[in-house]
Amino acid sequence: MKKLLLAAAAVAALAAPQAAVAGCAEFQITGADLSLSYDPFSASPVERSFTLRIRRVDSMATAVRFLLADTDSPAGAPRIGTGPAGYDIRWNRDTSRQVFVGGAVQPNATNGALVHFGDGPSGDVVTETMRFSLPAGQDAAAGDYYEALEARFVCYSGDQMLGSPDFQQGAGLAVDLNVPERISTYVGAAGIRRGEIAFGPLDSTGGVASRSLVVTTQSTVPY
Repeated sequence: MKKLLLAAAAVAALAAPQAAVAGCAEFQITGADLSLSYDPFSASPVERSFTLRIRRVDSMATAVRFLLADTDSPAGAPRIGTGPAGYDIRWNRDTSRQVFVGGAVQPNATNGALVHFGDGPSGDVVTETMRFSLPAGQDAAAGDYYEALEARFVCYSGDQMLGSPDFQQGAGLAVDLNVPERISTYVGAAGIRRGEIAFGPLDSTGGVASRSLVVTTQSTVPY
């Protein structure tokens, strides 16, 4: 019995390193490209280009088609954690092609970015420039918001699909958004910094002339 148990343990030990290799490719957003700051009071949207690094894991792979997905937001309304919504990701090489999805959409011939690897070890790593955008003017409380993305992909060897569709999640594929603590005060409507109060003709006999003034305050923290 002891010999059988030892043999089984040895087989498991030999199999473990092979099981650690996931899929045919690995994806990572480089550096702090998607560590962003969002000002809810700004009229300008957040626009940021970032680099997606793709590494070939299976030497048989000659190309990979991939999508980036928001897995926990309602379809059509991607949201960064519990923070601002409506963000989008585009592929710089073809901005009209769908490369960012929600729900259970999988890569196929009508969507996704198709990227080819080079020959030999020197072609194992390719990079693609993507573009992140987030609409301006959304209500958002001060704080940090985090959204993990999922890479969904399928590899090819020549014209043939290599294995089955796969996916990858992790800290290397995430949006990290900070909304700073901020209070802004305006005269009248939001965005107006100065104004004029017209009292009209004043009575020469004296008296008090009164007019009302509207002050608008916007804040990302309670006040």
